[in-house]
Amino acid sequence: MNKLYYLSLSMMVFGFVGYIGLFQLPHLFGQNLSNDDNELVRWDMIKGLWNITENRLIGGTQNDTNSPWDNIIISPYASNNFSKISTSFSINNLDDNSNNYVAIIYSFKDINNYKFASMHIYKGETSVRFANVDNGTVYSTPAWPYVKTDLKWNNDNTVYEMSLSKNGAIKSIGINGTTLYSIDDRSDDGIGYLGLKYGNIRDIHLMNYELLDMARNNTFVVSDTQNIFLQDKSLPEGSFIHLYDSSPYKIVEGHIDARLPCEDDGSTDLNMLIGMTPYLVPFDIETVSSQSNLEGICQYQFNIQSNETESIADITLQNNSTDTIEFPFSSSILIHIAKISEMN
Repeated sequence: MNKLYYLSLSMMVFGFVGYIGLFQLPHLFGQNLSNDDNELVRWDMIKGLWNITENRLIGGTQNDTNSPWDNIIISPYASNNFSKISTSFSINNLDDNSNNYVAIIYSFKDINNYKFASMHIYKGETSVRFANVDNGTVYSTPAWPYVKTDLKWNNDNTVYEMSLSKNGAIKSIGINGTTLYSIDDRSDDGIGYLGLKYGNIRDIHLMNYELLDMARNNTFVVSDTQNIFLQDKSLPEGSFIHLYDSSPYKIVEGHIDARLPCEDDGSTDLNMLIGMTPYLVPFDIETVSSQSNLEGICQYQFNIQSNETESIADITLQNNSTDTIEFPFSSSILIHIAKISEMN
């Protein structure tokens, strides 16, 4: 059964394992948008009317009334350095006396802060623009009536392909393989989610959403958390436990909280090693005194961040003593990875 959604949802949190490789797969609607019950999966319906059937998105009221002005759906993918995003669409019903549009969203932070490239249809004429939504206010480049194109809209269910390309500071909007408008945008997009939106259109079908030719050294927003319980376990002298491996990506931003056996002065015989196997080095960990009883177990924390010369993909716990370490009650390590990127 098809389901009609008119919802406003918060952004979903997702782990990166199994997601990153999907950036390079074509036709992401078919791969990731729906499950066997035609329910929207992973993508987040932020606002408006959305329906899914046969691996395509269907928007609009499906009658002779206009849809809301902003209908927004966001993918679980985030990037600050994409090369090209494209989608196919057909518009089957609209009010030609209204400003109708379909848009590709990028740099989505929240419903009041994001960017998009859009194609508009008004009185059979088409135009394109870029826009930046900043704290709820829309700043358009150029201003209305935007950039007129030679493309005419006819109510004949024609399928169009719309693309947003980026080459350095140059962003371009294309329709059916032809670049219609480009801007030199040197502002910092930051890392944001990717998605789609439309407005006023009564019946629109969107298909074959693709992310192609992703540029190297992308940074991806992820939310991967591992909680490792160590109580009642032991670690022989000189031995180690491999806790985390992000390869083939490096960790750009992460954090570790650890509850480990310690001495009365807060020191511990356990080393936290980070880097790239086999080149791992000890990392200075900070004692959280307010959460340490200094009577056998202490709370430690530290942040993880790769740089241009040192990449971090592996996290290991090492016994640096000459005795076997027995882990007492509540011993644990919490690893949270917020951002990763491709290796240099």
